[in-house]
Amino acid sequence: MTAAGRRARPADPPGLSWDEANRLALVAELDVLRVRLVAYPGEPDRAELAAAEGRLASARALLDRPTALDGLAAALRLTGFERAVLLLATGPELAGEVADELTAAHGQPRPTFGLALAALPGAHWSALTPDAPLRRWDLVRLLDPDTPTGSPLVTEERVLHHLMGVRYLEPDLAAVARPVPPPAALPPAFAAVAATIRTVWEHGRPAVLQGPQPANLPVVAA
Repeated sequence: MTAAGRRARPADPPGLSWDEANRLALVAELDVLRVRLVAYPGEPDRAELAAAEGRLASARALLDRPTALDGLAAALRLTGFERAVLLLATGPELAGEVADELTAAHGQPRPTFGLALAALPGAHWSALTPDAPLRRWDLVRLLDPDTPTGSPLVTEERVLHHLMGVRYLEPDLAAVARPVPPPAALPPAFAAVAATIRTVWEHGRPAVLQGPQPANLPVVAA
């Protein structure tokens, strides 16, 4: 994944589907991180970094809505550093060259928290903790829990598929779930609750459903 090899690649045609544009943006964002990590402990080559950032801007311009990574980062309130660590952990699966370059530069094919802390901007130690989003939601996993900063980082398969824009039902849930058609019309009490939830969400607030209750008490806005 050299800079020269990427510069020789012809421009991607306009009119891509969101799935295709999402994958292009994901790989382009990964390439910006790759430039920083491969150069560490030195500074990244400015021209190579600028070229990678330019490719990322071009890839994002093809999108008609946020990427899957954008949505995940916003939903789980990932910091920029946490977002970068998550993307790096998927790197060897997204592009085999990443594993090769990390091995050549740092002796192993997968990134570590220690390398990310040292090489990436905006790094913060709190991202490593078990109650921070990356580990709390099982977005990344330590192959060696005894050394949080030195352990290679991996992502779960479901996370990788989600970032690539592939949706599927969790296998354990799919084994016991069955589709149920929606009712033609909601009972009045349920319709009132649904309308309340919609109003609460439109104002950017969460809603808490309390139940089961005999009296079917209304939704309480948090």
